[in-house]
Amino acid sequence: MALELHPKAGGNSRCRHVGRRKEPNMATGSNSFSRPTYYLNSKEYAKIVSEINTNYGLYEGKHEAIHLSYGIDDVPYIYYFENLGYDCYNIYNRVVNTWDLH
Repeated sequence: MALELHPKAGGNSRCRHVGRRKEPNMATGSNSFSRPTYYLNSKEYAKIVSEINTNYGLYEGKHEAIHLSYGIDDVPYIYYFENLGYDCYNIYNRVVNTWDLH
């Protein structure tokens, strides 16, 4: 039996890696991010991007969205991000989710 890969498993050519962050790839005609980046710890960034990728169906087609999650410090946060496609996000804000404090 042949294995099937998720159609988006190869990543997004609309973004390019610049150091540890992603930027729109202007060669493909993508729009640029409109907000300044909120820089996260690299482990937290990887965790949140992985979660957004896993649940991408919730965000597909939305230019801006929010993602609710616990940070690596076990505090609940709301992450605000721009979305230029699968695996091409600009997290521009993080605030404590006061509705979900234990």
